[in-house]
Amino acid sequence: MEIKQKAQKIEKGLEEEVKRHKFFFFWDPVIIYFVLIIIISNWPRTPTPELAMLGFVVSDKIKHVILYFGFSFLLGVACRHSNFVLLRQNHFFIALTAASLVGILDEVNQLRVIGRHFGADEIGFNIMGSILGQGVRGILRLQKSLLRRIF
Repeated sequence: MEIKQKAQKIEKGLEEEVKRHKFFFFWDPVIIYFVLIIIISNWPRTPTPELAMLGFVVSDKIKHVILYFGFSFLLGVACRHSNFVLLRQNHFFIALTAASLVGILDEVNQLRVIGRHFGADEIGFNIMGSILGQGVRGILRLQKSLLRRIF
């Protein structure tokens, strides 16, 4: 009986430890991604070399879609696993809205950065990436597998 009680105590301690670090596990990637977006956007020129896939140069617009796809996806996962009920219940809407808002403000911010330009079309591609990120999350969540618990 004593061994069983010790095992339960250890299990309870592990659960508390996981809960304590849950915030960092899900939100750290979002925060790092956000900071990288801000750093890249405030450099006078785009620091990344031209991407080439199968001999084709990837358009700047596709880069915007990919960048905000990832941000929206990570933000949605973090909201889904948040301790706040409001974030957890509305994770798709909040992630989509927040990622789109960051995309809009990022483009407006580029008005003041030398060598960068504001583009309404780029805002559209940022929002498109945010929508695609949440769309892929929605598709993955519909799967009846282990992925549903993660995403």
